[in-house]
Amino acid sequence: MVKTIPITLSVTVYNEYADEIPDSLTVNITEKLYQRILKISKILKRNDLDSTSEYNYEPEFFMESGDTEEVTPYEGGRECEMLVITDTSFYWKGVLKHTDIQYESELFSIKGLKELMKLYDRPLSDMAKLINDEDECTAAIAKLRLEAGE
Repeated sequence: MVKTIPITLSVTVYNEYADEIPDSLTVNITEKLYQRILKISKILKRNDLDSTSEYNYEPEFFMESGDTEEVTPYEGGRECEMLVITDTSFYWKGVLKHTDIQYESELFSIKGLKELMKLYDRPLSDMAKLINDEDECTAAIAKLRLEAGE
């Protein structure tokens, strides 16, 4: 198993007048985080619960620079940053520091996470076959793995 798998999620900020805001976040899904998400989602499903959240400051945030679409690290502070887990998906939410401006990442499905982990479990030699896969996500991940050599 690969130790970490980076995923990038878009971020929505709930204030149309805010500037200098993050556009995306990237988080490394470790085996420990993966197992925790799976365990909590199963507990939620088994007990017919909607969601739970825990403080989690692991994501790195980025912003796009207007015309150039250059992605740079988001330097602003964040607080109350939480990983929210449901029975079918997970996402991050929080508040931009020293404001009342809330943000949320897009949802990432747990089914999709399981598929991603399976793909990363496959040997690198399989990636050449998958680079032309009809599933665009599978092909993109195969390409990334081949380029990174992992």
